[in-house]
Amino acid sequence: GDELEAKSSKLSSCRSQPSCRSLPSMQSLTILPVWVAEVNVLEVSSSCRAFCSSDFKIQSMISLSRSARGGDLIMDESILQRLVFSPTSRYRMVWESAGLLAMLLDLLLVPLEEAFPTLWPHDTLTKIHIVTATFWTLDMCRNSLQGYYSKNVQEMRPRKTALKYFRTWFAFDALAIATDWIFITVDNRE
Repeated sequence: GDELEAKSSKLSSCRSQPSCRSLPSMQSLTILPVWVAEVNVLEVSSSCRAFCSSDFKIQSMISLSRSARGGDLIMDESILQRLVFSPTSRYRMVWESAGLLAMLLDLLLVPLEEAFPTLWPHDTLTKIHIVTATFWTLDMCRNSLQGYYSKNVQEMRPRKTALKYFRTWFAFDALAIATDWIFITVDNRE
């Protein structure tokens, strides 16, 4: 606080001196994420390259991955940004727990249905399969907007999260879900 103001006033007082021309440009200055979320940024004056304080507020997000450091959060300003989920959010934990229950249902009911076809009514099993297939379909959409960590930096940009999902698990998920929906459709026709 006080140290920053002292440096700012010292640098601002050198407007008329030729040594001001040797000060670094704004592009070479970086703000470290350990600093407070709201600080006064020093701008370089175009007339004599002296520093002048402004009330520009820095947000606690880093917009360029090249300047990101461990523990940073990378976001953008797109409309989809609100839909991206943090990898450490409570919502993700609840969703993953629901996914575990859906997986257990699939693992238990499919073999039991084949071994004992008269154990449950056919309509009940079909409804359960539709619910789990719908869950897995929604899970695909959610996974494309799931934030992740890359080199200790939390990546939350929608484009990056979708690209990572499409490069990793999308093909497997799409094949599994398409198979589920095909079996449900064929089963209902019989």
